[in-house]
Amino acid sequence: KSLEEKLKGATGGANSIAVILLNIDGFHNYNDAFGHSIGDAILMNVAAVIQEQAGPQAFTARVGGDEFAMIINDNETGELTERALARIQSAFYQPLKFLDLELHLTISAGTTLLPRDSNSVSDAMRHVDLAINMAKKLGPGRTMSFRLEMDDRVKSETDMSQGLRMAIDNKELQVHYQPQYHMTSGKVVGFEALLRWKHPTLGFVSPGIFIPLAEKSGSIVAIGDWVMEESCRQAKSWIDTSTSRRSIAVNVSPAQILQSGFVRKVGAVLARTQLPPDLLCLELTESLFLGRTLASVRVILEDLHNLGVTLALDDFGTGYSSLAYLSQLPFDKLKIDRSFVSSVHDSPRRLEILKAIIVMAHSLGMEIVAEGAETEQEILLLQNLSADQVQGYGIARPSTAEAALLTANRLEAVAEGHRSDAMAHLA
Repeated sequence: KSLEEKLKGATGGANSIAVILLNIDGFHNYNDAFGHSIGDAILMNVAAVIQEQAGPQAFTARVGGDEFAMIINDNETGELTERALARIQSAFYQPLKFLDLELHLTISAGTTLLPRDSNSVSDAMRHVDLAINMAKKLGPGRTMSFRLEMDDRVKSETDMSQGLRMAIDNKELQVHYQPQYHMTSGKVVGFEALLRWKHPTLGFVSPGIFIPLAEKSGSIVAIGDWVMEESCRQAKSWIDTSTSRRSIAVNVSPAQILQSGFVRKVGAVLARTQLPPDLLCLELTESLFLGRTLASVRVILEDLHNLGVTLALDDFGTGYSSLAYLSQLPFDKLKIDRSFVSSVHDSPRRLEILKAIIVMAHSLGMEIVAEGAETEQEILLLQNLSADQVQGYGIARPSTAEAALLTANRLEAVAEGHRSDAMAHLA
C-alpha cells in the first residue's frame, strides 16, 4: 500500500501510522575518510540493522543518501514506534565491522504520528523533517517526535526572515547607542552601535532572536552594511556638533568580513561619511575563526588596520583558543564578556581569572572594555582592577542617538563635579 492509502485507513486510537526518518550522523566523514566502497558497505549494514530491529510489521526503505524511512502501524501513544527506535538505537551501541575497521555509528531519528499530527501525507513528511532536524540540533544519536510548536516556530521564523529582508526599506531598523565610559578620565570615549528592530505587528524583537535569523537567511550582510553606514554617519555628526572625539564600535559578523571586497567597502563608508578611520572600531567574535586558519584571518585584519580602523575581540572567553588569537592577530581592544563580570564578588576563582585577563591584555598593549557592568559594586571592582573602559546598564542603557549624547554629557558632568569636589576638599 502507498502511504496515501494507509492514511485513509488511519482513524486514530489503535489505528494510527507512524512515519519515521533515520539519518546516519556524520556519514560524509566516513565517505571522505575511507572511500565510497566502505560508504556503500555502511549503508547496506545500517539498512539491514534497521530492517531487523524494526520487525516484520514495519515497512522500511532507503529514501536517499544516508537517509532511511520507516512506516509502522501503531496506536495513538506511539508506543510501538518508541520500542522499535529504542531497539535500533541500542543496536548501534556495538561497532560495525568492515574488514579491519570498527566503526561506531550513531543514528538520528524523527517521528510523526498520523492522523494525530497531520491531515495529509505532505504535512506528515514536512513534520517528520522538522522532527529529525530538531533531533540533529540536540546532538548525534538523538530521537525527536514532532510537536505542534515545531511547526509554529518554523512558520514564525520564516515570516520573520522575510520581514527582515524588507526591514531596511520599510525603515523598521534603528541603531541605539550605549556609552563606553573611561574609568580614569571620567569621559565617554565612545559608543557601541546596537541594532534594534521594531516589527510592524510584533513590536521590538529581541536581537537574540532576529540576529541568528539574519545570519541563517543571509540578510545579515545587507543589514550589517546598513548599520555600519548609519553608525559612521551618526558618529561624524556628533564630531561636527561637539568638541569631543568619540569612537563608534560596530559589530561585524563573519559573513560580512569574509565577503569579497569587505575592506574596500569599509574604506568607502569612511570616505562617504568623512569619519576619521581611528574612530571606527570593528568588533569581531571568535566565531570568525571557526574552520579558518589564523593566517587567512590575519590578512583581512591587517588590511583593515592599514585603513586606520581599530579592532576589538568581542565576547572574550566565550569561545576557545582565545590566547592564540591575542598573540597572533592585531587586535587593539579586548572586550570582556558579561559572564566574567557578573557576580564576580561571589567567586574568588572568577575574580582571579578576571585579574589575569586584564593584566595579560595590558601586557600585550591592548585596552580592556568590560561589558555588562550592572551594579555599582561591579563598576568599582573593574576600576580597582584597572579596566580601561566599562559599559553596561550600571553606566547607561542603549538609547537613541539624541538620548545617548545627552547621557554621555551627563555622565561627564557628574564625573567632573566629583573631581571638583575632591579638589575643593584637598584645598
